[in-house]
Amino acid sequence: MAQGREGRGRRQRRLTSTRGQEARVNQEENKLAGEREQRIRDRAYAIWEAEGSLDGKDLEHWLRAEAEIAAEEQGGSQDKERIVDPDQ
Repeated sequence: MAQGREGRGRRQRRLTSTRGQEARVNQEENKLAGEREQRIRDRAYAIWEAEGSLDGKDLEHWLRAEAEIAAEEQGGSQDKERIVDPDQ
């Protein structure tokens, strides 16, 4: 009977540990998403300023900024793959 309780205790610790890890992962993902959104916001603002600060094109500026950031991220991940892969 004591072994059954001990086994449940280990299982509970594992579950608690897993939940804690999931919470940390979610926090990190939220942080990264927030940082990415801020980069897009800053880029959209720079585009707006470069185009004469005219109103009415906020969605166009946001989408363009989002596309530019996505392209940069794609380029960055490909560079990292080249560095890690010694065959290339």
